Amino acid sequence: VVGGTGVFGWVLDEGGYQEFHLTIARHVELGAGRPLFDEVSCLDDATRLLKARDLTIARQVWMDKDRGLELVVFRRTGS
Repeated sequence: VVGGTGVFGWVLDEGGYQEFHLTIARHVELGAGRPLFDEVSCLDDATRLLKARDLTIARQVWMDKDRGLELVVFRRTGS
């Protein structure tokens, strides 16, 4: 799903999906940009929010470890 904070929050609330793919650029700061979800201000908050929505980390893949670029796949518990 392409969008911003509002769209991602809506998708998270709606459900109907089995996985949430989160790409993380660990060495990049975007300053005062828009957050991923309204309720979060950092990566740890985003992870807690996804886990609170019955999603667990199913897979973590380094896309470019030297640059800190990672894909984290959250999957619905029981899927």
